[in-house]
Formats: sequence, C-alpha cells, structure tokens
Amino acid sequence: MIPEGADIRFATPLALLLLLALPALAWWSARRRRQPGLIFSDTRLLDRVPSSWRMRLRWLPAALRLVALAVLVVGLARPQAENRFQDVTSEGVDIVLALDHSGSMAAVDLGKKPGGYDPVSRLDFAKRVVEEFIQGRQADRIGLVVFAGRAFSRCPLTLDYGLLTQILQSVEITSRYDGTAIGMGLATAVNRLKESAARSRLVILLTDGRNNAGEIDPETAARLARAMGVKVYTVGVGTEGVAPIPVQDPVFGPRYVFQPVDLDEKTLRRIADETDGRYFRATDARTLEEIFRRIDALERTEVTVRERVRRTELFPPLLLAGALLLLAEAALGWTVFRQVPGTLRLVWASDHRGAVAIGALTLVLALLPAGIAWVGKLIVDGVVLAAQTGAPADRERVAWLVGVELGLMAAQMLASRLLGLRRELLRAAL
Repeated sequence: MIPEGADIRFATPLALLLLLALPALAWWSARRRRQPGLIFSDTRLLDRVPSSWRMRLRWLPAALRLVALAVLVVGLARPQAENRFQDVTSEGVDIVLALDHSGSMAAVDLGKKPGGYDPVSRLDFAKRVVEEFIQGRQADRIGLVVFAGRAFSRCPLTLDYGLLTQILQSVEITSRYDGTAIGMGLATAVNRLKESAARSRLVILLTDGRNNAGEIDPETAARLARAMGVKVYTVGVGTEGVAPIPVQDPVFGPRYVFQPVDLDEKTLRRIADETDGRYFRATDARTLEEIFRRIDALERTEVTVRERVRRTELFPPLLLAGALLLLAEAALGWTVFRQVPGTLRLVWASDHRGAVAIGALTLVLALLPAGIAWVGKLIVDGVVLAAQTGAPADRERVAWLVGVELGLMAAQMLASRLLGLRRELLRAAL
C-alpha cells in the first residue's frame, strides 16, 4: 500500500528498458503461432467446423505472459514510495503587528497616479504590504493588534500564517471607537509578548496620526517595552500637507474631502529610540513596501533544516502478481488452450507416472522461488541479528530483499531445466 503523500521513484530505472523488448517478443510469439503445428494433405474439411470459444480466446495465454513479463520488469526496477520529512530548528523571532485602523486610514494618498489618486486606502495598502511581510517569514510567531480610539488583540502569536492572513484581511476602518490611541496600541502589543521566551521580540507599529485617546500615553508604553526588552519599529504613513479622504455626501454623493495630515513623527521617533528600534516614514506605496523589506532584512531568523527520507519498497506485490500471471498462463496453456491435440489425454491414459512427474515439476516450479526466498530470509536475518546492526525494520527489509533476489535467481536458473524435462516427458508420453 502506498503511503499518503508519497512520491514514487525507481531504485534501478534502467531495468525499465526491458519493456522495449516486449513488443518484439509479442511479434515473434504471434508469428510463431501462425506456423502450422500439423502437416495434413487437405484441411478444407476443417473450414466447416464452427469456431469455439477456445479458438476465439486462444490469444489469452500469450497476453497473460506479456502482462506478467511487464509486471516483473517493473518489479525488477524496484519501485519505491518516498516520503520526505523536514526537521526545522530555529531560535525564532516573536513579532506583534500593531495596525492603526482609525478613520484617517481611509485616506487615498499613498497610491498617486497622474491626474488623480488610486482609490485604495492607506489601510488597504498597509494590509497588502503586511501580508507580503508575513509570507516572507519562516518559523517566526506573529500576532496582530489593531487600534483606533481603543486597542484590541485580534490574533495571538501564531505560526499559522494562513489564519493570520485571513484575520488581517478582515480588518476594516472603524467608526465606533474613533481616535488614535497609539499608547494603548503599543501597550497591548507589548502585553502579548510578556510571556514570550524568544531570542528576539519586537513590535511593528503603523499609524498615520498622533495620540489623542486611550489611558496610556506613548512614552509610558515605550518605557514598558524597554523594560521588557521589546524592540519597537514605528512606521508613519501619509503624504505631506493634505490628503484626500472619500466621504458619502447625502446631496452630492461620493466625493473626496481634503484634510490636513497630522502625523506626530516626534513621538514615533522617541518610541523607536527608547526601545533601540527605528522610525520609518512612508509617503507612498513604494516607500511603504521598501520599509517592510528593510525591517524584514534587519530581523532575520537563522533556520536549520534537516531532511529525512523514508523509502518503502513496492516490488514484492508486483513480483507476486507476475508469478501468479505466469502460473495462470501455464495452467491455461496446459489445459484449456493446449496446442497439441490430445497430449494431456494421452499422458493421463497411457502413462500415469509421466503425468504425476509433470504435475510435480509444475508444483516445484511454482513454489521454488517462494521457498528459496524464505530460506534466504532466515539466513540473512540470522546473520544480521548476529552482527547486531541496524534497526529491526531495516533487518526485515534487507532479509526479504536478499531472499527474494535469491529466489528469482534460482528460479531463473532452474526454469529452463524444468521446462526442458517437462517437454521430454510430454514427448515420451506421445
């Protein structure tokens, strides 16, 4: 049975080249069957004999032989199911993203185009860039905090980047708690890291305004972060001067209202300096993308990956199926689809000893590979156990491999002799 998620490979793929010989073998076998088996003066009387089901299916033994040979060739190529496992060792970085989703983040000044603005808000640009940042990390736990007039923890520290991305995409502009509580947003993010044991802990705080709400001011939150050893990168977004914000006018419909950009860069710089972080200013989408690429480069994680490969041998069922098909082909050829008229009947009627000998040879030919495989397994298993090397599963696999190979070699050497002896017995019986 093939393990789930496994890849299929061949240990000896060159053996598959033997499949190219099967069409030539089929052609030679068909040509041989067309040659007359009996020479008679006149065969026109046989034309009026109705064709039986045996005649219509006389191709079946040859087909079974070709299928058996194809299966055996694939088995000789040793198909294997390969599973790869990765052990990832990382000291990791714990990161909390603090994202402003107040009403001013609806401004559309980051995506400037000739003659106007790209109708994508600051928040949407920020979510797009943050998502790319998340997908670029490895083995780092990342959490999400959003803040406006109040701060909320949306996602705890997690390695499930898919879930984190879904939560990030669900963040929308809020009007319920309007305002910008930078201190509360930072304090909530730092609180998420208080039980972290990571080598490096950091907060990336993104906002477009100044602190005008919340019970904790930014300076107090920065001192709290420094006391806990948390580094803070602050990112201020927004153009200089005024920025267009879309509004829904009940009279004129949707339109843009220009409002002054009120970004408290001094506070954001103090927060970064207090915690040994850095402050960045993004005035357009390209700058914001570059900022997160720089942060990503500054806080890299050393990841050690060790790959393990487990292979499962798949050839034993193929060899068994091929042997059974050959046995079925031989049985049909000696009984139902016999080609020499009356051969078996004469054998049983005139020489019971010859028939018994033929049956005994057939039985030996069928059971010999399995018997030698079993004996070879016992021998190899005993040798490996005496040496006390390798795991039990490996000893079992090696024993069966060598045993089956011994059985195939012995069967190949004796097959021609046994078949020759059977042919002599049939000739003597006739």
